[in-house]
Amino acid sequence: MRLTRATVLIVDDEERYRDLIARMLADQGVAVRAVSSTADAYAELASGTIDLVLCDVMMPDETGPEFLARLRSDDPDLPVVMVSGIANTNIAQSAVDLGAYGYITKPFTAAQLVVTVANALHHRELTRDNRLTRQRLESVGELTGVIAHDLNNLLGAILNYATFVAAAAPDNEQVGADLEQIRIAAESAVELSRRLARISD
Repeated sequence: MRLTRATVLIVDDEERYRDLIARMLADQGVAVRAVSSTADAYAELASGTIDLVLCDVMMPDETGPEFLARLRSDDPDLPVVMVSGIANTNIAQSAVDLGAYGYITKPFTAAQLVVTVANALHHRELTRDNRLTRQRLESVGELTGVIAHDLNNLLGAILNYATFVAAAAPDNEQVGADLEQIRIAAESAVELSRRLARISD
């Protein structure tokens, strides 16, 4: 997703950093929404138009990790980048373990922020594409299984009818030759049906 088509929600109780981040992103054409509490953040998220969340680790009403955990259960694909004034690898790792896309430490440059946001949005797009591809493949597999089942039924009926005709005209060479061609074609179709069934497994 291009930055100019993204909407980013900033969750930070420090007004100066909230405004700074908003300006940095707005300069890149990003649509920005900024709130000072996680309670207000939930209201913004309810609109369904947020593409990424930047959340401070230390919030007055709910910690960043607690907020993150709730977001993960509500929307697993929504990328969240945690922001902190403390350069602590343990905090960063904990945030990632909880499902954050990444972690950025104050103070940071506009370039660092933009790269992090762009990468997070790209990751979200890849995740969605992969999920859609898996869903399509599952649908194809289910359809293939149905086709294989119906084809087996049809082939069974053809072979049974061929056996019946052969028994009714045992001395007719032309009928025998025709039935042999039917049998060969049916056996080829049976093998195709087996291949289709393996795809659906």
